[in-house]
Amino acid sequence: MPETVAPKTLRIHMPQWQGGNNPPYFLGAQLLAWLAPPATGPVETVTLATPTSDALLIEDGIVGRSALLAQLDSAKKCIDRHQPDLIVVLGGDCLVDLAPFAYLNERYDGKLAVLWIDAHPDIMTPGDFKHAHAMVLRNLLGEGDPDFVRTVNCPLQPSQVMFAGLMDTLAVESEFIARTGLRHAGPAELTNDSQPVLEWLKEIDAQHVAIHFLPTSRTRQRGLKKLASPYPTASAAARPSTSRRFRGQGSAVRPATRTRADDQRVET
Repeated sequence: MPETVAPKTLRIHMPQWQGGNNPPYFLGAQLLAWLAPPATGPVETVTLATPTSDALLIEDGIVGRSALLAQLDSAKKCIDRHQPDLIVVLGGDCLVDLAPFAYLNERYDGKLAVLWIDAHPDIMTPGDFKHAHAMVLRNLLGEGDPDFVRTVNCPLQPSQVMFAGLMDTLAVESEFIARTGLRHAGPAELTNDSQPVLEWLKEIDAQHVAIHFLPTSRTRQRGLKKLASPYPTASAAARPSTSRRFRGQGSAVRPATRTRADDQRVET
């Protein structure tokens, strides 16, 4: 009987803070990496600048654009070096998802299901907002700043994405969600069970699942404990009812250092 080859799982530590211009993410990501259980495969750390008192510049409508693009390229090189089957990302701001999720969707022939556990949809463009952490999912869908979108060889289709725990959205976000038909379930729908998520996964016949998870006081207070874990085992813990049916291919977890400005989408 042939031996089963274990999938290669790459863990990426990426303490990126410039995407939201939020220096506490730098330390929070390192604490998260320290708390995480031992890796079962290769580990890569994306090197980036330590936060200082110097203000980040707005470049072509995006704060810290050149640094973010350099770090995006570094993350992509880490992934390409290993060609993993599974990826765990410990960040960092939400933009750390861009290279890993783009790779996984291409790796699985455009059949990656993405569960977005966050109070915000992250579908802005530079015309709407100046912080790139709020643009990552829009980039993964193939829209936005062309230098960020260039990383995405196989854009996600709206049917591949579901928001879990989505809170009130801005008009520009609501319009995009309505126009594209992005699936979403609010905290009240997920307080008791994960049925809306199960139905979506079954509807799209999901075989490969990636999970974006940002633990904030809002997700914890609104009953999303059943869908969320603050550790890199989120790809299993976030689907307690589905772990026997679907295989997690990637999870991206960020420390609980989000600010009130993040929750209100206030520019700082």
